[in-house]
Amino acid sequence: MSAKKNFILVASIVCTACASNSVNAKAPAAPAKQSKKAVQATKLSPEDRALALVEQVKEVKTWEKEFGPKHFNPATQGRPGFEVEEHHGVVYVVNVFEDMPEHNVTFARYQVNVKTGSVKKVD
Repeated sequence: MSAKKNFILVASIVCTACASNSVNAKAPAAPAKQSKKAVQATKLSPEDRALALVEQVKEVKTWEKEFGPKHFNPATQGRPGFEVEEHHGVVYVVNVFEDMPEHNVTFARYQVNVKTGSVKKVD
């Protein structure tokens, strides 16, 4: 993949961002969250599947809850963000970050095998 795409995953809705780092802050009402098996069974693109699998990681769910029901941190003006940084075949690297007005702060990076559903934290 030559072009880097930015994504924000707000309550299980994946919104493709503009070419810049700004992310649309509004999202439609969210559907129910899917289990890992449901994510694997759906017909998502490999990129969207990688993002959805990372959202199911326990520490990511806990971190995302810190933003509250509006997925917004008033103290930092930040929102949770998810970005596919690169991929090699069926293995994707996903960056989980707080998207703030002036910069982004990385929470964690994960290596995802979209074929097996395996998700591993990258140091």
